[in-house]
Amino acid sequence: MVALAIDVKRKGWTWLERAERTVQQGGCDEAGEAAVRAARLNLLAREGDPTVWALLDELPRHSDDLEVLRHSVRALYNVGDLAIELGHDKKAVELLTESMDLSRRARAPKIEGYVLINRLRLDALACHWSGLEARMREIGREFPDLAMADEEWHMASGLLATARGQWARALEHFGFVAAARDTEFTVTASLRAVAAIVSVLLAHNNPKDAWSTAEPAVEDLRRTRAWARGTGLVAAAVAAALACGDRDTAQQLADDAERGLQGCDAPADFAELCLTQGLLLQDTDTAAAAVGAAEPFAARFREASRCGGLSALSPATADRERPSARR
Repeated sequence: MVALAIDVKRKGWTWLERAERTVQQGGCDEAGEAAVRAARLNLLAREGDPTVWALLDELPRHSDDLEVLRHSVRALYNVGDLAIELGHDKKAVELLTESMDLSRRARAPKIEGYVLINRLRLDALACHWSGLEARMREIGREFPDLAMADEEWHMASGLLATARGQWARALEHFGFVAAARDTEFTVTASLRAVAAIVSVLLAHNNPKDAWSTAEPAVEDLRRTRAWARGTGLVAAAVAAALACGDRDTAQQLADDAERGLQGCDAPADFAELCLTQGLLLQDTDTAAAAVGAAEPFAARFREASRCGGLSALSPATADRERPSARR
């Protein structure tokens, strides 16, 4: 039911409203009500709605019906997963841990693989990179049917390759995830991967390929209104547009992102917006103002114990190999 609600090809809220009317009319058993409740929490979290945190307290943690508990497990996990995208890393750890604990009572062991992958994703965001690729691979072997394990291994491997200046290898890893945009029912992973590709291309002074890579992903971002997903795409695309001399497009995207985040509880995305504003100011040669705008970006990532992803990496480590965009 959650998958139906969040499928980007469907109108999630319209679907959910119909399901909730069915509940109100007495057309669902307790497990059905739990499924609808879990779907609402997922949609709220995906939009960065601040009301989601209090509603989590209403989830049943005790029930004789194992299916009710399993819906609570899924809700706790899904909101925990989305908390990473929003930038609430501490909340993410708490929710992911609780989902794993409850899954044992609910006899839902599959959730463990997802939780372990997200814990390593948090390690990647915090720059705890020692042995990261090997640990990701081990989870993939333990849970071979989880596509997410392979995706996050590629993302982590691409991040580490970028840090080592292995640009072509980084593009291969990110390209694998970006190519999944036509087969996944959500766009978040592919948007993260495209943002990473754009950053690598810009680091090698390849703005035309960077923008041509970013443009269709920006269209996906606008179409799905995925502003509160912590993808890094807005800042990367703004940087690419500016590098191509298209300030109007860069400013429009920044303005769209700011409007899209109004009312959201999404620290990672507001941090990215600060960086974006700094890039726009830097383009006008107002260096002091640019530093002032970008400083909250660094402060928010420090508060979340994050290293800032690709934006924290220096191109000074690059080798002389010049990459081109994968088609």
